[in-house]
Amino acid sequence: MSFYHDDGILIKFYEKQEYVDNILNGSFFMRSVESINRLSDSFRGDPLEGYRVLEASSARVEWRGVTIPLPPTEYKFSYVGIQRIPVFSAVQLDEQILEETSEGIFKFKRAFVDHMEQFGKYVVTLCKKELIRKITTYADKNHYHFCYGNVSYVNSSTPPPESDDWKQIVDEYVF
Repeated sequence: MSFYHDDGILIKFYEKQEYVDNILNGSFFMRSVESINRLSDSFRGDPLEGYRVLEASSARVEWRGVTIPLPPTEYKFSYVGIQRIPVFSAVQLDEQILEETSEGIFKFKRAFVDHMEQFGKYVVTLCKKELIRKITTYADKNHYHFCYGNVSYVNSSTPPPESDDWKQIVDEYVF
C-alpha cells in the first residue's frame, strides 16, 4: 500500500476552534525554526528542526602523512539564517499512520492517535495539491520564495540501513 503522491491529504491538529476557523478562512500560523528549537522541552519542540545531523563514527584527520583518529560524535549543521525561516507542519495521510482493518478499510494506528492527541482535539484535512497551488500563487504574487517536501525523522544514534531507502530519505530531506 502506498499513499504517497503530490495530491495527497494533509492532516493538521489544533487546540482551539479559533485556529481551525483561521485556516479555513485562508490564514494559518507558522513558527520560526528558532521557536521550534526552543520548544524542545515540550511535545511540540524539535531541537533538530532546520538541521542535519551527521554521525561521524570513523572520522580522521590526515596531516603530514600521519592519520589522527577522531572520537565518534554527531555534528549538527544548517544554513546561515535558517532560524528565522517560518515553518508550517502537517501530517501526511499515508501508511506510516494508517493500518488496514479489512480489505480497503483503514484506521489510524493507535500510537499515532495517542501522540497526536497532545496537539489538540480539532482536526483539519487539507488537499496537499490545492494548498501548494494557493501558497505558490500567493508567494509569486508577493515575490516570496518557499519550499515544501516530506520530512523523514531518523534516529541518528541508530546506524542507517544498508539500502537505497536510506539514500532516498537523505536525498529527499528538505530544509
